[in-house]
Amino acid sequence: MADSTDLTALNDPTLYDLVVVGGSASGLSAAVLARRSGLQRVRILEGNSNVALPDVIGANELDVGYGETATAINVAGEHLVVDTDRLSYRTRTVLIADRHSDPTWSPTVNLPDSDRIHIGHADVGTDNDVLVVGPSDHAVELTAQFVDTGNRVVLAAQGMDPTKLSPTGEYVLRHLERSRRATLLYRSTPKHVSMIGEFPLVEFGDRRTPDLQFDHVVFAPSRITVTHESIGLSEAAVATGNVWFVGEPGLDADGNSKPATTALGSEIGFALLSSSFPGAAVPAPRPSSSQAPPWRAA
Repeated sequence: MADSTDLTALNDPTLYDLVVVGGSASGLSAAVLARRSGLQRVRILEGNSNVALPDVIGANELDVGYGETATAINVAGEHLVVDTDRLSYRTRTVLIADRHSDPTWSPTVNLPDSDRIHIGHADVGTDNDVLVVGPSDHAVELTAQFVDTGNRVVLAAQGMDPTKLSPTGEYVLRHLERSRRATLLYRSTPKHVSMIGEFPLVEFGDRRTPDLQFDHVVFAPSRITVTHESIGLSEAAVATGNVWFVGEPGLDADGNSKPATTALGSEIGFALLSSSFPGAAVPAPRPSSSQAPPWRAA
């Protein structure tokens, strides 16, 4: 585990405390918590041109490498080295928060063939009525992105429990709801989707929610952690216990045990810091109903 006697790498400007691979809601949550716990050198590597929830970056002064992709993660002496297509980073710990849509996932409702019905991220333009379907961080990320591009968004959250989201995902969801920038239907699930002309009509099959027509319907599929091979992650690096993974603990799709450093997005930041940096002053989580950011100031 990382040396807890020195919580920051200020005495070595080439050494990071934490490198987060992937700017998902879970990755951003862990980065924010690390910074608020006293870790000064935290770097987020995001292969795309934007992160999941961009408003979080400036508010928390996060350091992000946009368009920067991890190509190898190895051990060098007492530390880890993350190579990217641009630079190389020495770091105490690494969090793999980059997750891809599960290619085996499919909605539970039959969908008509239409370029206005999407699975995963889509370009829905602006000034459109958009339905996002899903109970996860992924659904919150899509909702926030479509709101930010000037759309009117309804989230059919399929019985979502906000406390199961990452702290940042939960905070953004609450903010969207309070500010009325998006409409949240926590219990609603589409039961039937048809086309009226060129536009999707969604039937929810309950008394609370009328049938609604949208310009676009976007389903948020479940996600899986990127493979070790795709980011050049060595077994030696995993064996250090300082590489963490966002995901469901237990067995992978092949029946193999996942690393012990695997935790859900709602728990990963606290698990990483308490294990790898036990001397850090980790702020307590705020109650779910709080209107403030998801952690008390340290």
